Amino acid sequence: MQDRQEQETRAAALATNHDSVVRVVDSIFSRMPPSGRCLRRSLVLAGLLRAFGPRLKIGVARRPGGIAAHAWVEINGVPLPEMRGSTIAGYTALR
Repeated sequence: MQDRQEQETRAAALATNHDSVVRVVDSIFSRMPPSGRCLRRSLVLAGLLRAFGPRLKIGVARRPGGIAAHAWVEINGVPLPEMRGSTIAGYTALR
């Protein structure tokens, strides 16, 4: 029980500033190949920000020649700032 509380305390301390967490994660993921990066990035962000009750969202959109998918994180129903606007525009979140 104490280990869980310590983990939550550490997570809350790390996530007190979303922007800092996002900058660090983006710095790491910018060095990775783009294919599937949004899902891995979103899973890491959701884990680091778990004290804030993040929701992983996966959306799909029709594109010429097929379907595209994208993943992002929302907190209190609002996408993280860097994921708003054109990044998720046109995607319909799966339920």
